[in-house]
Amino acid sequence: RAGDAATRAGVRVGLLRRPPDLVEAHRLLAQVWGGEPDVGPDLLRAIGFAGGCVAGAHRDGTLVGVSVALVGWHPDDPAPHLHSHVTGTAPEAQGGGIGFALKQHQRAWALAQGFGEVVWTFDPLLRRNAWFNLARLGAGAPEYLVDFYGDMLDPVNAGQGSDRLLVRWRLDSPAARAAAT
Repeated sequence: RAGDAATRAGVRVGLLRRPPDLVEAHRLLAQVWGGEPDVGPDLLRAIGFAGGCVAGAHRDGTLVGVSVALVGWHPDDPAPHLHSHVTGTAPEAQGGGIGFALKQHQRAWALAQGFGEVVWTFDPLLRRNAWFNLARLGAGAPEYLVDFYGDMLDPVNAGQGSDRLLVRWRLDSPAARAAAT
């Protein structure tokens, strides 16, 4: 299903491991977030080396999307999960299914590694992200987190609160399976 999503979006999705690819991923995230992202090429390399998932979507040889996830445990739930830290699509390529292809790749990768869940947070005021996470992916948002990150300095989030919804994407749930098709 992940391959089908990539084909529909007109991209090739795969893991990014080589330092030049990670520099390119860092640059794309800087473009998406309008400033210096919190994940530099060295941290992207460490995340992938430590068992996380750093994936990129290429169209005609150009990187147009990136997704970064690390292995996590939550104190209230001892089962390991994948924590999706950031996913972004080049501004000129947004709305074409690349984000969905990246998340389906992340889902397939996580299932292959034995993870049953991917967890992340998102700004509840961004209606498009809410629809994508809950309806398009079939995830749930069981918890509202007040001022989760504290003050954020990037141009997208600076000067506003950092309330977030916690997303739990149970990868083999009926909703996630249906959304994948």
